[in-house]
Amino acid sequence: MLKYVNIKIKDNNHWNKNTKTATVRYRLRPEMRFFYVMKQALNERLYRIHLECAKIWNSLWQYMQTCISQNLNVSMDNLYLRLNRKLNNVCETAQSKNNTHKQYYVSYTHTKFVMSELQ
Repeated sequence: MLKYVNIKIKDNNHWNKNTKTATVRYRLRPEMRFFYVMKQALNERLYRIHLECAKIWNSLWQYMQTCISQNLNVSMDNLYLRLNRKLNNVCETAQSKNNTHKQYYVSYTHTKFVMSELQ
């Protein structure tokens, strides 16, 4: 089980900012180690299962593996496409909320035109 540091800081000076960044780093390091160990264990299990399947289905395993990987790629592409759409919507709404000030007038008087555009 992961333990976290909970800290409350009132002021917003230089030393308190350093303390906040240190707590974030302290929070992330054990979590990254934990997920790395989990990833290693899953990779090892996947490798052992792959070897067992290759032993059971000699010539068919290559075909089965390509079918499985193609299906996984299609489903993951759909998932990431959906997540990217959601992220783009969130970014657009955040930009529209932040963009409440008046737009500045931009002068294009120094724009140089090509001869074909002038004719």
